[in-house]
Amino acid sequence: MKKKIIFTFSIILALVVNTVFSYSQTLQAVPVIPNEGIIEGRVLGYCIISSSILDIKPDQTLYRLKILVTGSKNVEGKRNLTRDKVGKTIEFYSKEKLSTNFFNQTIKARVVYQGDERGGLYWIKNINILNTEKEESP
Repeated sequence: MKKKIIFTFSIILALVVNTVFSYSQTLQAVPVIPNEGIIEGRVLGYCIISSSILDIKPDQTLYRLKILVTGSKNVEGKRNLTRDKVGKTIEFYSKEKLSTNFFNQTIKARVVYQGDERGGLYWIKNINILNTEKEESP
């Protein structure tokens, strides 16, 4: 009798686990709300990478900038997801070819966050260098 109960319980448990797993696989990710902000910051890093590193298909060249965000402004009618990033170093990506001249410069640019509840990336565009003179060492 105990073996029959344990066997029946095992089958029911297996069916429940299978149903939950199947259901979770069919759920769609919820994309982030439309957003855009204007940041100012210092470019601390510049890197060219393959999109395959980030599981982005098709494989393409991406440009990654590490920026110490020193300011963030709203774009009218859009949510600004960079307001709380002031004082932090954030990675931003671009599919457009970016000049190495941005390295170690203070810039101003438009940024958006694209992704879902599982994760995402900040994307950067319309980059302008704010300081044109390099600081001299004493």
